[in-house]
Amino acid sequence: MRKKAIIILLFCIAIIVGIRIIQIKKDSEMRANAERELKQLYHRQNEAFELGDDLNKRDFYHGANELKLNEIVVYLHAFNNSQSKYHISVDEVVDYLSEEYDSDGVPMIYSQPENIEAYIAWNLRMGKDIITKFGDKFNDHLKEKGYSTHFYREMSYEDVIEALDEYEKAPDYVSPEECAKSIN
Repeated sequence: MRKKAIIILLFCIAIIVGIRIIQIKKDSEMRANAERELKQLYHRQNEAFELGDDLNKRDFYHGANELKLNEIVVYLHAFNNSQSKYHISVDEVVDYLSEEYDSDGVPMIYSQPENIEAYIAWNLRMGKDIITKFGDKFNDHLKEKGYSTHFYREMSYEDVIEALDEYEKAPDYVSPEECAKSIN
């Protein structure tokens, strides 16, 4: 009788250990999947905002301090003027990227504002082509107007804002919406 009880006890222990091993394996797979998803989200975000110059380091959080504001203002101008549903400002991007985690310790990337999420999707879908075309037209304007540099990427943030405002009012202005039409 005692032998039978020991065998039953060992069998129960083996079942419990087996269940625990399965749970540990599932937890490990879930963590790996969550980590992979987080890396993909960061990569998409960093690609859209051109954060992390080293492409191999785009799979983790990069903050607002890495933004090239003189470029982002042109990208957001292209986004804001090539579609009508969303609007996003440089300040909104800076505020969003200023903190990696929310007050509960959850990565902010899981609760992106709708307009930032829309910008990222737009940028990765067709935005880069629109930005490139619009940026080329803007650079042509800078050259025509005799700016010391003919490339907005080499200008200060303040100078880009001023030149972009001037360009928007100029007769040679080619809107991002027009650029989008010529791409499609």
